[in-house]
Amino acid sequence: MIENKPNLEKRINEEHSQDHFSQNTYFSSIYNNLTTNLRKHRDEIKNYFIDITASITFYTPIMAPMEYFIADMSGEEVLKSRSSAIGIAFLAARPNGIFRDWWARKLNATPESSRIKKILVDASALVVFQIPTYTTILTLSGASLSEIIVALPMGIAIGATFGRPYGYYLDKWRKLWGGKPTLEK
Repeated sequence: MIENKPNLEKRINEEHSQDHFSQNTYFSSIYNNLTTNLRKHRDEIKNYFIDITASITFYTPIMAPMEYFIADMSGEEVLKSRSSAIGIAFLAARPNGIFRDWWARKLNATPESSRIKKILVDASALVVFQIPTYTTILTLSGASLSEIIVALPMGIAIGATFGRPYGYYLDKWRKLWGGKPTLEK
């Protein structure tokens, strides 16, 4: 039996060293399609997560105190609101970033544009996109109509006011994580 041991080890090593994906054309095809698609969409996936994390890290510390102290939402409602915002960020942050990129191109705004033009582009893009998004966040959090009536105009005002700071933050965040900025170098 000891004499057969080297042959058995050799056979096991040969079997395990072979690429089993290439042995089976069905699995090989699935594997190749998956890796090709992942490579093709790698930048899209990366940009998706960059825009989501930018939205969450920028807005949470701004909106939570506004909802609690000014809109008089309870702590539980603010927690629900911010949790909803994170969930909605997974759906809306990247489309918002794409819309901002498109809006900047439509208005011929570039990194070389004037500060005023960048402010107008970012503020208007954010307000247009954020009205339905923030209304959904407030509704999902259980805010009453009177709370929404108070919070929504403040959210719009904050969107207009923070449009450019968020645009600047988003571009710097994109650059930090290897994405492509829109209005900043």
